[in-house]
Amino acid sequence: MNHLNRYLITLTLVVSGYLLQGQTFSVIGEDSVCYDPGQALRLSDIVSIQGNDSELIQGLQISIVSQLDGTDSFSYEGSGVISGNYDGNSGILELSGNATIAQYKTALEQSFFHTTSPENSKSINVTISGVDFLYETGHFYQFFSAAGISWSDAKAAAASKTLYGLQGYLTTITRQSENTFILNRVSGTAWIGASDSESEGASENNWKWVTGPEAGQSFWSGLANGSPVGGSFSNWNTAEPNQSGDEDYAHMMDWTSPPGKWNDLPNAGGSGQYAPTGYIVEYGGMPGEPNVLENLSKTIVMDPERSFEIEGAVSVCPNIRGV
Repeated sequence: MNHLNRYLITLTLVVSGYLLQGQTFSVIGEDSVCYDPGQALRLSDIVSIQGNDSELIQGLQISIVSQLDGTDSFSYEGSGVISGNYDGNSGILELSGNATIAQYKTALEQSFFHTTSPENSKSINVTISGVDFLYETGHFYQFFSAAGISWSDAKAAAASKTLYGLQGYLTTITRQSENTFILNRVSGTAWIGASDSESEGASENNWKWVTGPEAGQSFWSGLANGSPVGGSFSNWNTAEPNQSGDEDYAHMMDWTSPPGKWNDLPNAGGSGQYAPTGYIVEYGGMPGEPNVLENLSKTIVMDPERSFEIEGAVSVCPNIRGV
């Protein structure tokens, strides 16, 4: 008798990219996949890119979006024009390089999923893009390097950008996972969409998000000894905000301990380490915008089935439906 387990993968596929006029491509995948969790799963066995093989794309981001506990990982065995880097802290495999769809199909053949906990449900997000996508928020993010830029100029620059019909804005960071995700893309001291400039006088130091879908929402009241508003997320550095010299605008730093803390600065920024190095643009969530993910996502359910007994030898995994 053979004791067998059958596993189905949950695969969430999200397509994006620098679409030029006339470009059309999509991600396709099986509705259900049976695989042997004792072996590395080749990603090309469960997902592919559909389109003109000669079209160029800038990158492929593959993320573990189920519970990240160190038991799941990706690996990349390719080389050449497409490079691969897996970050175990974020659970993201980034394949990058300006290459054709055909070359990225080959890269998927050289990419693998591994797990040591097959009893748990899995969820993987795949994004074709040169822009980072956070599955948890459903938003896209870009860091723009701009040495010495003021907060007001960064706000205007962010608002001038669009992506897939989505309006850009200085990022609004409302949870720790989002802060960590953005930190991994920031270099130096980067402006974010928070300010207390509207609250002068008796109500000074009322920090609000002033950009994006959260515009007008207060998240922090007071100086460093203040408190979050309604349990809102914040990530101020030690002894911040301190309003030292009319500092009404917030930024994120990648050099604090731990990295990713916030500080308040004047509109022009500071000097030394506090000199602005750029700004973070977020796309998604604005009222009236198209749901660009509606036709660009697909979910394949993955749960382990119960063990069972059968007579004789039988092959169930990988990628064989039924018993």
